[in-house]
Amino acid sequence: MTENDKTKKENEPDENPMRIMSHRTNYLTVTAEKDIDLQTYLPEEKKIFLLGDSRAYNQAIRNILENAINYTPVSGQVSLRVNIKQTEKSCIVQITDSGYGIPEDELNEVFTPFYRSIKHKASISGTGLGLPIARRVIEQHNGKITLSAKVNQGTIVEITQPFYRIEKKKEEKQKKKQVIIVGGITSGPRVAARLRRFDKSFNITVIEKEKMLSYAGCGLPAYILDKVKSPKTLLSSADGCLRDIQAFQNVVNINVLNRTEAVEIDRNKKVLRVIYDCRSTARDENDPHTGF
Repeated sequence: MTENDKTKKENEPDENPMRIMSHRTNYLTVTAEKDIDLQTYLPEEKKIFLLGDSRAYNQAIRNILENAINYTPVSGQVSLRVNIKQTEKSCIVQITDSGYGIPEDELNEVFTPFYRSIKHKASISGTGLGLPIARRVIEQHNGKITLSAKVNQGTIVEITQPFYRIEKKKEEKQKKKQVIIVGGITSGPRVAARLRRFDKSFNITVIEKEKMLSYAGCGLPAYILDKVKSPKTLLSSADGCLRDIQAFQNVVNINVLNRTEAVEIDRNKKVLRVIYDCRSTARDENDPHTGF
């Protein structure tokens, strides 16, 4: 390496991609135990790069997400959403939960080091440093964090963060073959997994009207007899790794539309009509999108 190359490398900005999906993966087991529905909504086919200390910034996001999970009761919901504002060259990271919320007179105190709500201090462990550290790190990266909450309705933490650049994934020249599997109980996921092993270029979607997928029915008697407290436990493998819908999508790259019912199939037009969230829509083999 020449002296000029060395100087150039030292002057280059420290750019790092946002690793939002990895945060979700870190908390799959915890959310499964509490039967919390953890969802992520990310810009499709785009990678966001920030300037600065990636380790510190990722820790800040983890602090906020962990707070949301800890202060959300059993069977609640937590979502992590990222939106891009191209004109302002910034992105919005929003973490929302359906948890206990925060009293209005405590909203100004949550970013104070060591402060903890009296109401949950005894029942939920913590140090009172998670949010203060998160705010300091985000502000050091020229970002801004705001918080809003309502008691017993939940909390919304929003981060406005400047980004360095956006990288688009390269479009594939060859058109992918669409495969749609109706039914996510036992045989559906197995067929989808086998198809993925057979041809990695297939665009595979599994449609299931229930909330979760099931790889086998052998654990259902244990759940019916109350030997298993949560149906999500049945999704864990022998090594304790959770195989929920998001894990299925991430590991084998198969799209899953749960809570979606197939109501009509037109084989001639190759169109499948489904009902999702009480809305009727159609999907055909030329549709490049994975959701509705």
